[in-house]
Amino acid sequence: MSQVSMAYAQGLLELAKEADSVLSYKEEIDQIKEVYLQNSELKSFFASAKISKDTKKELIEKAFKGKVKVNVLNFMKLLVDKGRMNLFLEIANDYHALSNVLLGIREGVVETARPISEEEITKLEKALSNDKTVVLKPRINETLISGFKVIFDDEVIDHTMKDKLEGLKTVLLERK
Repeated sequence: MSQVSMAYAQGLLELAKEADSVLSYKEEIDQIKEVYLQNSELKSFFASAKISKDTKKELIEKAFKGKVKVNVLNFMKLLVDKGRMNLFLEIANDYHALSNVLLGIREGVVETARPISEEEITKLEKALSNDKTVVLKPRINETLISGFKVIFDDEVIDHTMKDKLEGLKTVLLERK
């Protein structure tokens, strides 16, 4: 997180707040980020000094017009005009984090040994929600035996058999 990317993210957040669209901007920026990550040539395209800013903005217009709000589209064009598309992923991540704070959302990952249903994820999210809304993304961790592990940026909640066995091992080794 650089000061420049954070400044752009904060600017977009202010724009989103004025439009009462913080969540929809977040979803749209995430959508653009996914496209950007899935297409390796885009980074080279936007980094190229041989391609004019107008051509770059035309691509943004063709790719996203009607799919994202006008302000989000214009924000992307602004990044091209200011030569900041190299910071887009960082700006997108910063905006995502800022909007989560504003919206009271805490994101995490739930690791399980086997696939977990949407219903189970929803129950877990509700159980972990207190003053913030918890949103969990599932991830398979084949090293787990059973149970689950929830990982947030600043906290790990480990309810796995692997963790319980490690604790038992520690207790047994201490008795020797």
